[in-house]
Amino acid sequence: MELRIAQYLGLRKPIVGTRFYFQNYYLNKTASLTIPFDSGEIEQAHDFLPFGFSGISTDRQGDLKEATLVFPNNELSRAWINTVVKDRWFATVRTIIPTDDTTPSSAKSQILFTYIGVITTASWNEAVVTVTVSSVLDAVGTDAPTRRITRKIVGSIPTTSNVRLQ
Repeated sequence: MELRIAQYLGLRKPIVGTRFYFQNYYLNKTASLTIPFDSGEIEQAHDFLPFGFSGISTDRQGDLKEATLVFPNNELSRAWINTVVKDRWFATVRTIIPTDDTTPSSAKSQILFTYIGVITTASWNEAVVTVTVSSVLDAVGTDAPTRRITRKIVGSIPTTSNVRLQ
């Protein structure tokens, strides 16, 4: 079985709204991705940029942990990364299963996961620049309040641990 995974990255500067769109699957091509919005859909062109995305995980409370974007280390990427970290840009990464290896179109692609975060830190070594993307809730505080289960939300709540599902 062959599994293809592509990632589409959108970067947006807060307030001003400057935007950049990249994808890491179709080499040296511009690929379109249909992005859902409240008022419908928009097709957005994404230029090729070699990058990696990893680290999506959650804890038992369901909070998203930090993720990382990895770019090649060169003078251009370091200057650009400094700007997005300093201004705390928003990053949206969509992981998809492309339907075609050769045609950069998302008409039939399936979006597996969408991660939205704030770029918080960056570091580099001789080969790569690593950017940390934190959950957007982390920009407000270190912990989001958990939701309490109440009768108003879920109805009658068992009062014993002797509950059996059938």
